[in-house]
Amino acid sequence: MNALFSMLLCCFLILPIGCGGGGGGSGTANNDDFYNVVDYSPFNIGDNYTYRKSPSPSPVHTKTITGTEMVHGVEAVKVEDGSGDYELWSNTDGIRIHKIVENGGADITLFDTPVTMIPAQVTVGETYTFDANFTYEENGVPANSGTYSGEVYIEGFEDITVPAGEFQDCLKVVTEQTWVFNSPSLSINFTSTLWIAYDVGDVFEEIESNLGTVTTDTLISAVVDGVLYP
Repeated sequence: MNALFSMLLCCFLILPIGCGGGGGGSGTANNDDFYNVVDYSPFNIGDNYTYRKSPSPSPVHTKTITGTEMVHGVEAVKVEDGSGDYELWSNTDGIRIHKIVENGGADITLFDTPVTMIPAQVTVGETYTFDANFTYEENGVPANSGTYSGEVYIEGFEDITVPAGEFQDCLKVVTEQTWVFNSPSLSINFTSTLWIAYDVGDVFEEIESNLGTVTTDTLISAVVDGVLYP
């Protein structure tokens, strides 16, 4: 079992975006409106988020936007965790993930095209799809490949309270995603329900897999564009 497969058993791609008004936001939720995701994406260099994952042997983890890197011809932001691993995301044409780097740069997952996890403009009640091929290398050696696809449903707005604060009108997004591996031949399905707050980002996420695992990720604290939460 390679490191990518092991990683997918215990975690899920967390979208670094923010929508719908909360402890630091001012948006007014209206289910008939379209929402420009780029307006709700605080990709500020230096932004920092601390989450508690449950269950997990290392429950507290961080996400920090540390800089930028060119990939797929665009300047993507570098979202780094506390161990130095990072993901490359962009928001110029929807919320897109480009690359995952682990183990000090030794293990790399690269998508053949940017994966649009959420389109640039969304409306409540709509479903959007994404798909891409990926390759995975360990220490520069090809170790696996496959496809990554899914559906994103914009469910609506809800208020939610977490240790980082009380957030009103968080956008609730349900994502069904599938990783299909070529070696060994294997398919893993995830269902994520994510609440994201205006000008803040991910507040709470619940993840279920077809392997029987259920995990949650809760925002404990954050510093976003110089504003401290709570």
